[in-house]
Amino acid sequence: MSDRYETILYELKDNVGIVTLNRPKVNNAENKQMAAELEKVMGICAEDPNVRAVLIQANGRNFQSGGDVEDFAGASPEFMLEFNGKVIETWKLMWRMRKPILGAVQGFCVMDFTNAFDLIMAADNANFANPEVGLGISPGAGISQYLVRMVGIRKAKQLLMFSDRITAWEALHLGIVNWVVPADKLHEEAFKTARKLAQGATLALGAIKMTINIGGEMPLNLLSTGTRDGMALALRLAMSEYLLQNRQGFMIMDDPLVNLDPERKKAAAKVLKEFAQKFQLIITTCDPNTAELLGGNRIEIGNL
Repeated sequence: MSDRYETILYELKDNVGIVTLNRPKVNNAENKQMAAELEKVMGICAEDPNVRAVLIQANGRNFQSGGDVEDFAGASPEFMLEFNGKVIETWKLMWRMRKPILGAVQGFCVMDFTNAFDLIMAADNANFANPEVGLGISPGAGISQYLVRMVGIRKAKQLLMFSDRITAWEALHLGIVNWVVPADKLHEEAFKTARKLAQGATLALGAIKMTINIGGEMPLNLLSTGTRDGMALALRLAMSEYLLQNRQGFMIMDDPLVNLDPERKKAAAKVLKEFAQKFQLIITTCDPNTAELLGGNRIEIGNL
């Protein structure tokens, strides 16, 4: 399958979709072609039922050095808008893909490229930075919103205001990476971990990923009683997806609002309906009162 791409390689092995960045001469800098191919291959990974986990790795000494400056030289604002839009749309797809995505990083890596990775294994020679400020520009592509959720406000400001590199061990301490392994064992260990994820309960892993990602996007000031009830119910539905399937693959679901008093039920139903529409959950109920509150006895908006 790798002959279909110019800047990446792709293969499916043991239910792991392996995506390899393949521009080692330019330290796997991302140009317009790579952005388009990553968008395409992530779509394939999301849709292919044989892909149960995704591993992103890179050929060459360095994992990823940011955008390709040659591609950007003299670029128009329209070009940059299109490029950044494609990159962010790909990350959104990865963020919502109900399959775990593991990154295997060696050498230098621009932090924002890892925005949509669920887990990261770093080689002991890996180092990370946000070099944009050294070029006189503000880091973009969502890294400021992502990084502050991971390391906190002050540390995020430090990492973005200075272009200094941090080591793999510092990244591990900050929670930016999950494991540090010897460089010569990186790809071997990363594939073992990805294969272990692929052998796990795919629906449960996907539900865990979705509930964490959704919960992380919820602003704290929305945690009123009614919203908290609705959020907990919606997240519980997603978390329980694996357990709620019987052997024939049908979803069996009790009325999620049945034990709430009328006022709390009304508030929770409103938020639950919003969650169903925003995050594409499926809600079924046989209770007429719940059905009326939800606007019908079945809400179905596909899969997230």
